[in-house]
Amino acid sequence: MAPSTEETPTRWDWWPLARLLTVLAVFGILAHARLGWTLDFRPLREFPRQVFEVFSLFTLLSFGLAHLYLVLLMLPLYALVTLNDTFYDATIWVARTVFRLRPGRVLSLAGLGGELLLFAAGAALIHRALH
Repeated sequence: MAPSTEETPTRWDWWPLARLLTVLAVFGILAHARLGWTLDFRPLREFPRQVFEVFSLFTLLSFGLAHLYLVLLMLPLYALVTLNDTFYDATIWVARTVFRLRPGRVLSLAGLGGELLLFAAGAALIHRALH
């Protein structure tokens, strides 16, 4: 009898996405409450069409140029996700090493809290450098 080649479904880990959305929501609320920022959604309706037009033009010109355009579009998202994971992992490491927390919900919440604090410290440093 031949071994089964069926693939088991991949189990999706929602925690990284939940952390990223939590960080974005906290900073969105703070930006609205403290800085008075609001979003104008009208330009966002046309954004996908504009991206498609530029991508189509670049695809006609050069396959490499089209790939470069996609990389440049995805770079900020990739940087944010990587920074999100790095801050979380650093906080988890500190919580395990210094506070001797064991894996569980408390450690995960400590990681999320530390991640928020590191993003806030980074935002404060950038704000101070620009003003």
